[in-house]
Amino acid sequence: MPIIKIRKFLPAEWHTYRLIRLHALADAPNAFGTTLAEAQACTDDDWQSRFTTALASSLEYPLLALVDGQPAGLAWGHINPAEPTVAHLFQMWVDPQFRRLHLGKQLVEAVVTWAQAIRVVYVELDVSVGNPAALALYQKCGFVLWGQAHPLRPGSSLMSQTMRAWFEQ
Repeated sequence: MPIIKIRKFLPAEWHTYRLIRLHALADAPNAFGTTLAEAQACTDDDWQSRFTTALASSLEYPLLALVDGQPAGLAWGHINPAEPTVAHLFQMWVDPQFRRLHLGKQLVEAVVTWAQAIRVVYVELDVSVGNPAALALYQKCGFVLWGQAHPLRPGSSLMSQTMRAWFEQ
């Protein structure tokens, strides 16, 4: 049985974050608002600065999934200061070789637990239309479809659907 750990990224792990994020964008280009080309255009300083700033904020919750100590996935929780009662879940991804170990569910639950601890009203995410596995995962975690589908990226024909999970206060 593999040893699975879900934890917040450490400050020195910006390089690991970059590698996983680039792998995610290459593996699932239709699942994210950012393209692989956009991410590859960022410098090491860009990656490190964003990562360091995020880890210093209580409004950011970047998570790393490890299987037997090996990076296997990530998720990111975020709260916009202008909307302190709403948490956003994004950058959710599990490496294909580690799927079926319930890492996705554990990552989602970790972000939801963080959000509940800081008393948000709901967590929101976007899922690509036509991704039944992701849709099923989010529904299993208590998310429901919300609103109308919208373009994944500006000018894109790919569509994304918002989902929400509410909490009792």
